[in-house]
Amino acid sequence: MKPTKSLVFCRASGKSKTLFQTKEKADAFIRFNAAEILEKTGKAPVRSYYCPFCCAWHVTSKPSQKEGERLDERDNRFLNNLLNADQFKKEIKTIAVKLRTRMEAIDKAIETCDFSLADELIKLSRADLKVMAALSLNPYVVLRPKRQLARRVVLISSLRKS
Repeated sequence: MKPTKSLVFCRASGKSKTLFQTKEKADAFIRFNAAEILEKTGKAPVRSYYCPFCCAWHVTSKPSQKEGERLDERDNRFLNNLLNADQFKKEIKTIAVKLRTRMEAIDKAIETCDFSLADELIKLSRADLKVMAALSLNPYVVLRPKRQLARRVVLISSLRKS
């Protein structure tokens, strides 16, 4: 039977998880409850893992150690982003200023029909957007500049056709 007292929301996985103080307790839970959980839900925990966000152990029904390692890497990146959020915010603001300046340069290149320059500036802007997205915890940070860039791409495409 699943314990309910130690159920918490795990920020790393975005799900409610059961916490265990030690690996031994998590493994014992698997040993004594896996069959019952399998019968009720169709899947059962098969291994335990340490969660650095909860500072506790969880159990999972995913047997793949590689998948676990991939998720650990994801969690560590997320944790580092949280710890370095102020530094990343500064870098994001710097990139945003560069993007604004570059958008103005793209507009000037479009006005003068210098599409090769505009294309080069768009490539640079896309690279900056990728860096910005990687640094940000909020995926919506890049939406506005991405839309602005897309409008310019469409404009260039239509101008080339005419």
